[in-house]
Amino acid sequence: MGWTGSEAAAQPAAHYPAIKPELVELTSALHSLAHDAELRAQYLADARAFADKYELPPDQREALIKLDLASMVKMGAHPLVPFLAQLQIQRQRPRP
Repeated sequence: MGWTGSEAAAQPAAHYPAIKPELVELTSALHSLAHDAELRAQYLADARAFADKYELPPDQREALIKLDLASMVKMGAHPLVPFLAQLQIQRQRPRP
């Protein structure tokens, strides 16, 4: 036995918003930097060559090369994704 009504059940809000389609490539690149040491090494050796592996518009490409968190978040990237990428890059970057 149950109750039904014409009202649709309210869906809880997602904890994390969906990735904007135009940011999928950038998010993929950032995720790889956050989770793959070999790709981080490639980025550290040549950030521009690393960025060339992804189909990015010029503004996203430059933000990736510079790891410009503010720009990426302003574009709509979830703040945690570029933060984790930058954190791992900083940890792996040679110290002077």
